[in-house]
Amino acid sequence: LYIADATNRAVRRLDLTTSRSSVLFQFTNAARPVDVAVDPNTNVFVLSTGDDRIRQLNANGGLVTNLTAVGALINPTALALDTTSSNIYVVELGGTGVGVPILAKVQWSRPMSTPPAGYLSGLQFLL
Repeated sequence: LYIADATNRAVRRLDLTTSRSSVLFQFTNAARPVDVAVDPNTNVFVLSTGDDRIRQLNANGGLVTNLTAVGALINPTALALDTTSSNIYVVELGGTGVGVPILAKVQWSRPMSTPPAGYLSGLQFLL
């Protein structure tokens, strides 16, 4: 189980057998993780606020790539993966300036374990 620990600016991995947690990835800047999703290949996708990005980590916590540039999202609050279509869906609250949630879609290329140049193919606002 992966946990976005915003208070300690970390992504944690919880072993459900032993109930012990360990830090998978530690943020060193003002960014705070707000949501985490894992694909079938155990790539970990982390949505953070403060820098408003999506990062892809490998199963050992190594940064594979930043899927969005700093500030590409505005006050992101949740993410979900659609692994059949290579889409990441993000809910952001700041896009309209009035606190109305917006759903954005980020598309990534496969194979995800070795992202090619130009890995992020687009950011599209759906609502």
